[in-house]
Amino acid sequence: MPDISQITLPSGTTYDIKDAAARAAINGTFTIAWNGTSTPVVEDIPAGVTVKYNSTNYTGTKVADGTTLGSFYLVKAPSQGDN
Repeated sequence: MPDISQITLPSGTTYDIKDAAARAAINGTFTIAWNGTSTPVVEDIPAGVTVKYNSTNYTGTKVADGTTLGSFYLVKAPSQGDN
Protein backbone atom coordinates (compact mmCIF):
# COMPACT_ATOMS: atom_id res chain seq x y z
CA MET A 1 0.00 0.00 0.00
CA PRO A 2 1.48 3.40 -0.94
CA ASP A 3 2.06 6.13 1.65
CA ILE A 4 -0.33 9.08 1.54
CA SER A 5 1.54 12.32 2.05
CA GLN A 6 -1.09 14.86 0.93
CA ILE A 7 -4.84 15.20 0.79
CA THR A 8 -6.87 17.56 -1.40
CA LEU A 9 -10.30 18.56 -0.16
CA PRO A 10 -13.29 19.15 -2.48
CA SER A 11 -12.62 22.88 -2.04
CA GLY A 12 -9.31 22.40 -3.83
CA THR A 13 -7.15 23.09 -0.78
CA THR A 14 -4.27 20.63 -0.40
CA TYR A 15 -2.84 19.70 3.01
CA ASP A 16 0.39 17.87 3.80
CA ILE A 17 -0.18 14.87 6.06
CA LYS A 18 3.43 13.74 6.20
CA ASP A 19 5.97 16.52 6.64
CA ALA A 20 8.82 15.39 4.39
CA ALA A 21 10.93 18.46 5.22
CA ALA A 22 10.73 17.78 8.97
CA ARG A 23 11.56 14.11 8.47
CA ALA A 24 14.59 15.04 6.36
CA ALA A 25 15.73 17.62 8.93
CA ILE A 26 15.71 15.05 11.75
CA ASN A 27 17.95 12.71 9.77
CA GLY A 28 19.21 11.06 12.95
CA THR A 29 19.25 7.74 14.66
CA PHE A 30 17.03 6.56 17.47
CA THR A 31 18.53 4.30 20.14
CA ILE A 32 16.61 2.68 22.98
CA ALA A 33 18.93 3.48 25.89
CA TRP A 34 16.74 1.60 28.38
CA ASN A 35 13.33 -0.03 27.94
CA GLY A 36 12.61 -0.78 31.59
CA THR A 37 12.66 -4.57 31.35
CA SER A 38 16.13 -5.32 32.74
CA THR A 39 18.86 -3.82 34.89
CA PRO A 40 19.92 -0.51 33.27
CA VAL A 41 23.41 -0.08 31.81
CA VAL A 42 24.30 3.44 32.97
CA GLU A 43 26.90 3.84 30.19
CA ASP A 44 24.04 3.62 27.62
CA ILE A 45 21.78 6.19 29.33
CA PRO A 46 22.39 9.93 28.80
CA ALA A 47 24.33 11.63 31.61
CA GLY A 48 22.11 12.98 34.37
CA VAL A 49 19.04 10.92 33.42
CA THR A 50 17.89 8.82 36.38
CA VAL A 51 15.82 5.66 35.98
CA LYS A 52 14.37 3.43 38.66
CA TYR A 53 14.47 -0.35 38.44
CA ASN A 54 13.54 -2.75 41.27
CA SER A 55 13.43 0.19 43.72
CA THR A 56 17.01 1.21 42.85
CA ASN A 57 17.92 4.47 41.09
CA TYR A 58 20.44 4.40 38.24
CA THR A 59 21.88 7.63 36.80
CA GLY A 60 23.16 7.63 33.22
CA THR A 61 26.75 8.51 32.39
CA LYS A 62 26.71 8.73 28.56
CA VAL A 63 28.15 12.12 27.64
CA ALA A 64 27.17 13.96 24.48
CA ASP A 65 30.07 14.37 22.05
CA GLY A 66 30.81 14.25 18.34
CA THR A 67 29.84 10.59 18.11
CA THR A 68 26.33 11.23 19.46
CA LEU A 69 25.51 14.20 17.19
CA GLY A 70 22.14 13.62 15.50
CA SER A 71 21.26 10.73 17.82
CA PHE A 72 18.15 10.44 19.96
CA TYR A 73 18.35 8.26 23.07
CA LEU A 74 15.01 6.89 24.25
CA VAL A 75 14.55 6.06 27.94
CA LYS A 76 11.45 4.61 29.59
CA ALA A 77 9.60 7.41 31.37
CA PRO A 78 8.50 7.07 35.01
CA SER A 79 4.90 7.77 33.95
CA GLN A 80 4.95 4.48 32.04
CA GLY A 81 5.04 2.54 35.30
CA ASP A 82 7.43 1.78 38.12
CA ASN A 83 9.17 -1.60 38.24
